[in-house]
Amino acid sequence: MQLELIMYISLMLAVAETFGWIFARIDQPVVLGQIVGGILLGVLFPPTEEVKDISMIGVLLLLFLAGLESSVEELKEAGKAGISVAGIGVLVAFLIGFAVVYPFKGFEQALLYGALTTPTSVSLTVRVLMELDASRPGRERRYSRRP
Repeated sequence: MQLELIMYISLMLAVAETFGWIFARIDQPVVLGQIVGGILLGVLFPPTEEVKDISMIGVLLLLFLAGLESSVEELKEAGKAGISVAGIGVLVAFLIGFAVVYPFKGFEQALLYGALTTPTSVSLTVRVLMELDASRPGRERRYSRRP
């Protein structure tokens, strides 16, 4: 059982790195490639309960990273436009989560799923912005986009 878990996690890491590298080469955010790779992997190999538990830790770490990389000063610098974009992003993520679940699970479950999609969308946005910031001169990039 433990060997199966280690192999599955190794496969997830390899797929995430590979798809991240591919997407970086076609000038797309690395995190988008990692999401696509994860979706394909989840369809081909349904995750076990242990993998689901570990993935929740990953989501928490992603949210923690988003919090570490954010600051009130940057939010003030972004001004009303930045706050509006962030607010719309949160609202859209909530509405999509709600709309997908509502026909199948009902109102209460749809509210829960809408609320659960909101923080992950914010953390993904921060990760993409971190990657874009890394493209500035003098900053490190994870992958080179040049062939």
